[in-house]
This record gives sequence, structure tokens and C-alpha cells, in this order.
Amino acid sequence: MKRCFCVVLCWCFAIGVAMGYAVAGEDCTLQLDGIHGALDTRSPLLKNYRQMDQRKTAVRRFTESAVLADGTAVSFETGGCQHIAYTLTYGPFAPDRIKSGEQGVALGIALLERTPFRADFPHQTIWLRSLRTIRTPPTTQGGFSIPLGCGDATCALEWTPAGQLSLSYDFAL
Repeated sequence: MKRCFCVVLCWCFAIGVAMGYAVAGEDCTLQLDGIHGALDTRSPLLKNYRQMDQRKTAVRRFTESAVLADGTAVSFETGGCQHIAYTLTYGPFAPDRIKSGEQGVALGIALLERTPFRADFPHQTIWLRSLRTIRTPPTTQGGFSIPLGCGDATCALEWTPAGQLSLSYDFAL
């Protein structure tokens, strides 16, 4: 009886360890403290700040939104597991506000320059530098996506037919 109890106890321990390893095997390279907001919540240039923290869920995402002083809606989303991804979205604007890639780049620069970011968020500078080096962005009707030079990361400026301008950054860890 005592031996049977020990065998059962050992099996329960082994199964528990195996389950622990299965969960640990799903651990991400990106730690949860690496997923946080980018907007400077103390800035008087932001109004109606909101956040949705899903870092401890399966989606591993943190989203924040606000309205800039000029009335432009902005949202920032970050997350990832084996990569880190950021998406900064402005709008919606009137769908016909941007009729060319040049106008999209100009609006992207203007919006980035007046968006208050936290001091420890370097991607504003990365996006601005990338946007300023574009020489002849494609002219397009409706939506477009312009790849940006962000080193080893994948970055883009996108305009949707729904009138949203987005900047994205994705880096594999």
C-alpha cells in the first residue's frame, strides 16, 4: 500500500513537472515587462487617455489610445512573443484626405512630430528618420503600404481606404 502511494505520488509529480515544462516551453523571448505603452500620459497634449492591458493573456498585447490636442485620435499597440511589434494608428480621417504616397509621408511626419511619446521610446525617431529618407513614395488610389528602412526590423507606413494612417515596426527576437 505504501509503495502504491509512492508510485502514484511520483507519477503525479512527473505529470506536474511535464505540464510545467509544456507551459514553460510556451515562454516567450519577449518578457512581459517589455510590453508597455509609448504615449506620454502626463503630457497636456493628450486627452481622453485609455488603455487595455492584455499582457497576461494569450494575446500578449498592450493598447493605449488618446486624442491629440488638435482632435486627432491616436492609438498605440504593442505586443509579441518571439518578436516585438508596434503599431501606431491615427484617424480616422476623411478617406480622400490622402491621395498620394507623398501626402501620406507628409502627414505621417507631421503627426509623429506632435505626438507626445515617453522619453524611453526610441521608435518615434526611427520612424521619423525613415520617413524623411523616402525620396519618391508610390502614388496610389485608395490605400497603400510603403516599406520603411528600419534596419533589421520590418517597418511600414500604411493608409487604409477607411482613412487610417498607421506606422508599424516588427522585430524578430
